[in-house]
Amino acid sequence: MGARLFLETSPLMIRVLRMDEDGPVKIAHATGDKREALLGDLYRAKVLGHDPRLGAAFVDLGTGGEGFLRRPGKLPPVGATLIVEIKREAMGAKGPDVTDKWSAALPLLRLTAQRATPGPLGEDQLLADRIGPQLSREGEPGRIDICPVEIRLLMTLGLQAEDRVIVTTGEAAARLAPFLGGVAETLPMKQIGEQIDLAEEEALRHRHIIPGGGALTIEETEAAFTVDLDLAQGAGQSKAGAGSRLLAEAMRPLGRLLSLAGAGGQILIDAPRGAIAAPKIFRDQLTRALKPLGRVSVPAVTPEGCALVVAPRPRPSTLMKLTEPFGQGVVQGRRMSAPVARASAYRALAAALERNPTAQRRLVVAPRLAEGLVGEGPAAHLMRERYGPRFEILVDRTFEEKAVTQGGEAYRVEE
Repeated sequence: MGARLFLETSPLMIRVLRMDEDGPVKIAHATGDKREALLGDLYRAKVLGHDPRLGAAFVDLGTGGEGFLRRPGKLPPVGATLIVEIKREAMGAKGPDVTDKWSAALPLLRLTAQRATPGPLGEDQLLADRIGPQLSREGEPGRIDICPVEIRLLMTLGLQAEDRVIVTTGEAAARLAPFLGGVAETLPMKQIGEQIDLAEEEALRHRHIIPGGGALTIEETEAAFTVDLDLAQGAGQSKAGAGSRLLAEAMRPLGRLLSLAGAGGQILIDAPRGAIAAPKIFRDQLTRALKPLGRVSVPAVTPEGCALVVAPRPRPSTLMKLTEPFGQGVVQGRRMSAPVARASAYRALAAALERNPTAQRRLVVAPRLAEGLVGEGPAAHLMRERYGPRFEILVDRTFEEKAVTQGGEAYRVEE
């Protein structure tokens, strides 16, 4: 049985959720026309310079910023124009990593400079003929849009032939049909939005209760993810093998929760010593449990129950994608980033207007959310087309924001 991929499209943000039989597994976001470079995007790039120490070149991606191209052997000359693929998205101050051994991965096509092969949903030669001319090196640096951004996000979340794609409108289904073979289903935006909201909430949560007892606590820093397995003190755990059974229960949600959080790079896992039958057994349990993260390596496991896992990290974590540092002092909080909060405010206003078709509503936002909502932005224009004079959007310069952990919001909807 395949997974369900829920796709929500709005003028300010596109959200995609992959959900399997155990719950939400992966989530991805893109914001507006001026979006960041996404995993798998193709760009026309110009070589700016070399770093001989790293065997790498810096390339101009146009609107995608500056990329980093590593490759063995001779580097392309300064000034050369290349077609490159994003292999690792920008994270913090680091720009995206790119490769000139590109592959355009689409549901009905996988296209390289040499040949076209079927994608996970089959093959469409007409699509290859239509896309081919766009992949010329001639032109200014910038993104080469060979497909809608929704398709790029679906591929990032591992779209497979047996999966169901569920979108919010018939218009979205029709627009994506040439790339999906017409397989998309539709559900109301409210239902899809609720599923994605719950997944985001779970992804940002630190502590997760284990059905068999105890909890998983996941923390993230710039350098690593840490996971603490607390198997609690329930009755009967002193019996032989009880700790190992509880550890096996904890392994079931571990991979899904780390995948939903966008974990990667170094992951440090601490389990109770009494639950570890042997380091090799614990390593095998982790390797199986962490399949949702891709191909992982477990280079170190101690008899005390500490393990070091190294996993792929081609995208920023969900926390880094959705939030930004907030406040001052040694320990900073985090608040929803402006694009994310802006899109959330838009959805909240639309939901309030949908609940009561005759009501008037007012959306009050913090100043940092004004762009795109106030004035002649696409979101405000669409809202006026759909709801007429039933709403107004105001900027409150005295709006007091709080960190996400304190229940902070950057907007409110008023009657």
